[in-house]
Amino acid sequence: MRKSLGLFAMLVFFTSSLYAGKIPFKVSTSQHYNQAWNYYSPEIKIVSTIDGLTVKSIIANRGNCKVAYYKGTLKNMKYGTSGGAVLRRGCELLSIRVDTNKGSWEFEVN
Repeated sequence: MRKSLGLFAMLVFFTSSLYAGKIPFKVSTSQHYNQAWNYYSPEIKIVSTIDGLTVKSIIANRGNCKVAYYKGTLKNMKYGTSGGAVLRRGCELLSIRVDTNKGSWEFEVN
């Protein structure tokens, strides 16, 4: 049974932004299904809302939830392009930190 994380992350805190508080990307969460092993794991998706965005890192649960692999492009993203990370199995996603060339933002997942 596919379990949803309630999608959408809520902004809690951000640091150093060139956009005076405007986040240059959208974040959503879902469950990624691994057909080979028949299980679900959390997935974080980032969609750029500007040209030239580079995601330097995606940190889940203050680093306690490891990234299994990255998807899509995370360097020099154009408007509307997406990338993200699939996390290791057994992680309950609570927070996300995204470090970019435009600043860093932290989100709490509902």
